Amino acid sequence: MIRSIYDYCFIIAQGGCQKINEQLQLQQNKNLRAIKHFKFKTRIEKMHTDLNIEQLKPRFEKMLKKFAIKKNEDSLINAEIREYKKSKQLSTNQKFQTPFDSIIKIRQSIHTEIN
Repeated sequence: MIRSIYDYCFIIAQGGCQKINEQLQLQQNKNLRAIKHFKFKTRIEKMHTDLNIEQLKPRFEKMLKKFAIKKNEDSLINAEIREYKKSKQLSTNQKFQTPFDSIIKIRQSIHTEIN
């Protein structure tokens, strides 16, 4: 159940706010430790390996890639991305990476792999 709750925010977590991702990972670690009664000194990697659960960042990246591939032909998402690209060209002051940036990067890498 906990994993599915975290999975709902995979697109939002692809934004540039690293602090939120770190806090989510820490919370997941605490939850796993409490639920499965791991000792306090148990390494995080060992907990995830023993439970066969990925850490959040790589899981979110895989989920976003799968989403971007599956929704590649979605007209609404494509329209939003086109609008985002136009607005991004007008703005040169961008500190954070947005989910749109991640989706664009994934699509470009897939296109490069195909060619």
